Amino acid sequence: CDVVWTFALGSGDINMVQRNQLEEGVGPRHMVFHPQANLAFIVAEYMNIVLIARLEPADGSLTVVNQVSLSSVQGTHPKYGAEVAVGDTGEFLYVSSRSDDGGVLVVFKILTSEQGLTKVQEFELHGTWPRHFAIHGNLLVVADQKGATIQVLHINQISGLLTTGEIYDTPDNPTFVGFYTESTSTTTNPNPTTLTTKTTTTNTTITTTIITTTTTTTTTTTTI
Repeated sequence: CDVVWTFALGSGDINMVQRNQLEEGVGPRHMVFHPQANLAFIVAEYMNIVLIARLEPADGSLTVVNQVSLSSVQGTHPKYGAEVAVGDTGEFLYVSSRSDDGGVLVVFKILTSEQGLTKVQEFELHGTWPRHFAIHGNLLVVADQKGATIQVLHINQISGLLTTGEIYDTPDNPTFVGFYTESTSTTTNPNPTTLTTKTTTTNTTITTTIITTTTTTTTTTTTI
């Protein structure tokens, strides 16, 4: 379970490119690629770290070049890395950590030229178990699996820092949260010689998936 595999998509087949063996006990959970730089970020579930890997564009292989610590929450319970995502500006990395001592969302400044990360904020969440989160513009929404809530956070697009927003109840065990944006447009042009005007209305809905103890799946939505 401490391996990252790279495969190449061929014509109707898949070929292995690399078997990247990580340190024993790391537990690589999720990975995200930087949208511009040749970097990948891997959150470890069991070692409370984030790995930075250099991506080789020619074949997609990865080389781990750096690592940083994740949560500094003090207590007696283990810390488990969960989700990782790059903010919309590409300048900041967001990573969640679960622990019965306290759940946090850690914000890192991405240092592309140095292939590194600098921690700029460790945001203490309302819940302890932020299994998943999603980013949409200046909004970040976290699903707290054990607390049965979603928490809305606001992102400062310049500094990357988080500030708290509303908290909404969900059914038990929310495991996924995502955004669904619906846009409606109207165009008017009563006279070919006049300027056409266009009005767009956008509603953003948070969709949360809940897996219950009976293994049934339900979905709830909240419009913000």
